[in-house]
Amino acid sequence: MALVDVEAPVGVSFLLNGRPVHLDTSPAERLSHALCEHGGTKDVKVGCDAGDCDACTVLIDGVAVCSCTTALGQVEDATVETQADFVANDPQARQLAYAFQRHQAAQCGICTPGMMVSAVALLRENPAPEEVEVRDALGGVLCRCTGYRKIIDAVMDAGHTGADMRPDVAPGGVGTAKARIDG
Repeated sequence: MALVDVEAPVGVSFLLNGRPVHLDTSPAERLSHALCEHGGTKDVKVGCDAGDCDACTVLIDGVAVCSCTTALGQVEDATVETQADFVANDPQARQLAYAFQRHQAAQCGICTPGMMVSAVALLRENPAPEEVEVRDALGGVLCRCTGYRKIIDAVMDAGHTGADMRPDVAPGGVGTAKARIDG
């Protein structure tokens, strides 16, 4: 009996930032690479490619996951969310982005998407977390610029409700830090 060479179907289908996608690539490819190279998401940063820094964190069905240690095949029929989608479509995440700007929590920008994605996951569970909860939620994301204080303050500030949180309307006067243009 002769063996027949049958090509296995290649590709994975899932929801990416609210839209259905099918990526025609190996299900064994790293999710971080597949999203950046085939999914058009340039906001997923890869710092270590080993799961040590969590800069590449995305939400898979609402759970914060390190995308460089996740195979593309693991998101078949799942919902994947990245930082860029949050800021565009999630008012709570927009408040977090404003808080990051106000507190100057985004320094070099490598860890920022991972920090924001992890923080959004926390804020969805608990809109007004305690500092220990923020520290725990962000514990895996490495930052070499801020020492974490500004980031923790920004996440806790984002839980504040009722006020206009845009950085351009922050209270202040002479000597008050202004929102960074590149924030």
